[in-house]
Parts: sequence; C-alpha cells; structure tokens
Amino acid sequence: MLRQHNGLQKTKKGETNMKTYYFWVTITGKGPMKVAEDGRTASEAKQIVESRFPGATVMLAEGF
Repeated sequence: MLRQHNGLQKTKKGETNMKTYYFWVTITGKGPMKVAEDGRTASEAKQIVESRFPGATVMLAEGF
C-alpha cells in the first residue's frame, strides 16, 4: 500500500517509490559514461543528470 507524503509516495515501511534510471552521458571531447540516478519519473531523473553535467548529451539507457 502506498501513501502520499510531501509529494513522495511511501510504502508502509516508509520507503519512497523511486526507480533507478541509467543514462549515457557524453561530454564534448570525451567518451560516453553510464550514470545512474534515482527519480520518480525518467524525466525527473534526466533533469537531475543534465544539471550535474551542463552542456553534455544525455540519453536514457535503461530504467528499473
């Protein structure tokens, strides 16, 4: 069972309903690297990765 708290869904055990998303990040002049980020949605996780690597190309690799 999930319940809403401060915008995050939580289970009875108090865990948030977050997924891990993996992205390929390519910085100009360097090779691609795989980066993992947790988020409620893929777009939220992508925004976090883009803010960590400004100007880099970010592509979704996989999500669980």
